[in-house]
Amino acid sequence: MNKLFILGNGFDLAHQLPTSYEHFIVDHLKQALHSANDGNDRVYKDELIYIETYRYRFRPEQIDACNTIEDFHNYVKQYKEYIHVEYKNHFFKQLISIEEGLKLWYDIEKFYYKELIRIAAVGATAVGIQEVLELNKTLDLIKNKLELYLTEKIRIPSKVGNIHSTRFYDIFSQHGDNQKLILNFNYTDTIKLYLPFLGNNTRVINLHGQLNNDDNPLVLGYGDNRDRNYRDIQELDHPEYLKFIKHFSYNLSGNQADLIAFLSSGAFTVEIIGHSCGLSDRTIFHRIFQHQMFQGLKIYYYQTKDNFSLLNKSLDRHFDDPNRWADLVQPFDEKLKCPQFDLTSVLQTTKN
Repeated sequence: MNKLFILGNGFDLAHQLPTSYEHFIVDHLKQALHSANDGNDRVYKDELIYIETYRYRFRPEQIDACNTIEDFHNYVKQYKEYIHVEYKNHFFKQLISIEEGLKLWYDIEKFYYKELIRIAAVGATAVGIQEVLELNKTLDLIKNKLELYLTEKIRIPSKVGNIHSTRFYDIFSQHGDNQKLILNFNYTDTIKLYLPFLGNNTRVINLHGQLNNDDNPLVLGYGDNRDRNYRDIQELDHPEYLKFIKHFSYNLSGNQADLIAFLSSGAFTVEIIGHSCGLSDRTIFHRIFQHQMFQGLKIYYYQTKDNFSLLNKSLDRHFDDPNRWADLVQPFDEKLKCPQFDLTSVLQTTKN
């Protein structure tokens, strides 16, 4: 039987790589504060944020101590007499608000779609079109800054000497000579560490793009064409409202066609590692789990039984028939706890 592996951001996080939304945005906020603090005019500004510092030079380690969005807000509040921060638009301000609590890429995509629905309710008026243009411009900026962050800050070695002794290696290599497809939702290529050991029957589809690859650019947005609000958005008959609907991007790269070809090539089971299974990828998940060749599902959960339960509830929304979900999803098993492998320690050793 064929095997389909689905990799989400949790796969990178399990390798201790700082690739979550919060990792990325906190780094951007800290670099902005460093620039304002170190510059002659004491100002940093870009399309998203304006920061001005005055009457006090902060020590670099003070700024670097901010590890979360909440840390950043607390720091600015603590030194409000010396730091002035302005956010360039409502959407970005919400993305880094403590109240919204956005930390994961799924959170960002879900919040984007929520804003898109709100704007769509205005209709394809001059006001509505201007709002959606501003919304999309901001998400475009975030995507571009993310690509720069991942390119500059995330280093994946060409090989790791003990990779074959890891639990991840065991997971990927245990399925004999059948065809294996790794559906990678990450922008990074962490999976390349394992490929030399997996044979010619394994291939990878980088569904959400690859860094600095014009033929397979990054995909960020929302992908649920079964949502009732999506029909209303379609009927607005304006392309800007569909700019960040994911399945249009999949067709530009050919990734979706390659996936469908694999699904139709023979009976397959699925193993999910590090994906939230949220509605922002429902179009793809529904296509997989409703396919007649789909025969079973195994979920690698993060640390606790509660996380396994949460993933099950998310997956249930991708099945039309709840009995089919119950029949095909493997029950909780402590052996399916997601492995952890500290790749950053390997990178540090390499540097030394």
